[in-house]
Amino acid sequence: DPANAPTLRWIQIGGQPNDIEEVTDALNEYSAEKIGVKVEFTFLDWGVWGERVKAMLQGGEPFDIMFNTSDIYVSAINLGSFADITDMLSEVPDLVEFIPDDVWSGVTIDDRIYAVPTYKDSAQTQYWVWDKEVVDMLGIEYENIHTYADLDEPLHLVQEAINDGRITKCNYAFPTVKGGVNGFMMNYDAGVAGLGVRYDDETATVVRVHEQEDLMEQYTYMHKWYEEGIINPDASTAAEGELGSYCVVGSAQGFPGAETGWAQGRGCDEVVIEAWGGPVYSTGTIQGSINSISSNSEYKSEALKYLQLVNTDANYRNMLAYGIEGEHYIDNGDGTVERDQTVIPGAADYGPASYAQGTYMLLKPVSPNSPDMYQKLEEMNETAERSVLLGFTFNRTGPTDSDPDAVNVE
Repeated sequence: DPANAPTLRWIQIGGQPNDIEEVTDALNEYSAEKIGVKVEFTFLDWGVWGERVKAMLQGGEPFDIMFNTSDIYVSAINLGSFADITDMLSEVPDLVEFIPDDVWSGVTIDDRIYAVPTYKDSAQTQYWVWDKEVVDMLGIEYENIHTYADLDEPLHLVQEAINDGRITKCNYAFPTVKGGVNGFMMNYDAGVAGLGVRYDDETATVVRVHEQEDLMEQYTYMHKWYEEGIINPDASTAAEGELGSYCVVGSAQGFPGAETGWAQGRGCDEVVIEAWGGPVYSTGTIQGSINSISSNSEYKSEALKYLQLVNTDANYRNMLAYGIEGEHYIDNGDGTVERDQTVIPGAADYGPASYAQGTYMLLKPVSPNSPDMYQKLEEMNETAERSVLLGFTFNRTGPTDSDPDAVNVE
């Protein structure tokens, strides 16, 4: 009976959309009819999400489903906060079949599963993203630039153009924040700061990652560029968002088609991209977006069936991401949707963190992306290399009676 459907509390990340109540009513009408379940959302803003989630878990605050990541997952399992859903997966065969085995292995801890992984850009690919106007002006052959050594000459060309006034929107060719270049550690599965295993090392030897040749080459070039005035002088202290929106070239994790959105975020009319690393499946990339069920939930089975709906029902998935058709988005009829606020102002009133909800593969891409953008993403995932540590999660706890050989690293 849809009228008596239980309501699940889902903890989400990001700001609460203005029209959340209206969209939730529409979602609940659909899900109550389909599977006899409703949902209510608790949004925790970006800046407080991590601390609030930890406090909720330690305090035993009630919830049914919680978005989380590798920062939370293992510690929450050790606390006993997340339900072991391994044996329950037989109740959701469509979900099990839809998500590839490699992606399931990324959330497997000691042969048990405590989360539904979000099947999206689950394999990491890193791109150099260039302002097309600058590439054309300076004749930069961006398709041939993959390594830091390849970047050296083009960055000097860009800095010369900045210095002589041909480029006026920035002062440095390679602006960098204190966290470093996006994705610079992607070749290593790191279990603890400074230590890790290279993703393609079949011997799975633990190394001091910062001393490895490939990272040393990056650090050497970064220091050289810093000395030459190509990198901003405050790179060691600058935080995300402090350098302005425009940059000629930078690194980003994504997939074919993502460049449409990247242009706007980088203050460019158009960008061109070239992959420099990946795609690689690792435990860390898969655990970038997962949803777990509370071990204290009264509705574990219903929560799992709800996550199956989110990840296998295209109508529900698109409503969850985009809101109500005609109010928050327009269906273009070509496999894409319109979300430009100058065309449909209501789009501004509903824009949750879609990556934290469920799969990308059922979504209609937002125009001007191509209708097959997520199909290309799925094809890219299928070509991904598998890290030798995929399925392994570092256990930070020390020796115990049951595991006397454990190593204490705290």
